[in-house]
Amino acid sequence: MTFWFHMNGVGIGSLKVYTNDQSGSRKLAWQRVGRQGPDWNQGHVRIDTDVQQVIFMATTRFHYGSDLAIDDIVMDPNPLVLTTVSQTYPSTASQTYPSTSPPRRYLTCDFEINLCGWEQDGELQWELKRGASPDRTSGIVDDHTLLGGRQYAFFNGHKAVNSSYVARLDSGQVFFQPGVNISFWYHMNGAGIGSLKLLQRTPYGNVLSLWSRTGRQSPEWLKAEVNLPPGLYNLTFEVSAQHHFSSDIGLDDIVLSEETIS
Repeated sequence: MTFWFHMNGVGIGSLKVYTNDQSGSRKLAWQRVGRQGPDWNQGHVRIDTDVQQVIFMATTRFHYGSDLAIDDIVMDPNPLVLTTVSQTYPSTASQTYPSTSPPRRYLTCDFEINLCGWEQDGELQWELKRGASPDRTSGIVDDHTLLGGRQYAFFNGHKAVNSSYVARLDSGQVFFQPGVNISFWYHMNGAGIGSLKLLQRTPYGNVLSLWSRTGRQSPEWLKAEVNLPPGLYNLTFEVSAQHHFSSDIGLDDIVLSEETIS
């Protein structure tokens, strides 16, 4: 399911999507809290086959500056597909070019405006941060380009009650063709750092770690590259904190491409 939402005021509360299955069990499938920007943003929610009801629930924090809107709800039975397309030109041999399919466009993200096609999940939230993170001793100075004034995705471990609290960025269900890879930049420097994982979550509930780092890694931004297995699944970044102090983690410049990593 896709839909568009607008949440911009200082008094904004939250917008949540719940699903009820055949047994009557309710599950939180998607949420946003607080101001999200002056533009309309698109939300993506995976709807399982046993879901009988979808519920949108909105709340307000203050009685002022709290207008919230949704629009253009679409239920699509087909998952997003990440593919390449073959094109032949008169003067050249057949070549493979990246398609403009929705997943690549939505999941490649520099976090300058929003989270692109990535959806929040977990007990904690990723934040969009500009400039230095709160931890002035071991935290993040700027986004990985070091150009100044640019944003990155930020996990504030200070908000974690314990190490079991996680924040996730989830792709939604995508069919990945063979030969797709993902690259991204990450910052993990504090003594209280937990872990950053890239997970494959199948429709059958299986979870496989495709990449992970635990604990302090470097005071600099580091680049990771991962070949993605073909198939239908959710791609998820999951982050946690070992301690509530010195545990700032940054994520930036996610790129999906069709160049195999050796």
